[in-house]
Amino acid sequence: MFHGTDAILDSGDVVEPRSGIAWATDQHALAQAHAREKVYDKGGVASVYSVEPLESDDLEERSNVVGDRVFTSKRGFRVTGLTHRFEIPPPVESK
Repeated sequence: MFHGTDAILDSGDVVEPRSGIAWATDQHALAQAHAREKVYDKGGVASVYSVEPLESDDLEERSNVVGDRVFTSKRGFRVTGLTHRFEIPPPVESK
C-alpha cells in the first residue's frame, strides 16, 4: 500500500487520521498524484511512502468511478519506507 503526502516521514511513523480517517492505496501512481496535488499550488517536496495498516481489521475499501482503489482506516497506517520523493517548483507569477 502507498500514501502520498507533502509531509516528511520516517519508517515507523504513523499516518494519523485526519477528519476521522487516514487513507492509502494499492496504486503507486494514485499516491504520487495525490502527493503532487498537495504541493502543486505552492511548490515543495512531495513524497510517496509504502505503508501498512496499524490494524488489518480496520480497513475499508473504497473505489471511485474510474476504479481507483483506496483504503481508509480510523486508526492510521505505519510508514514502512520511502518509495518516491520529488520537488515541484513554486508557480511562476505572471506580471
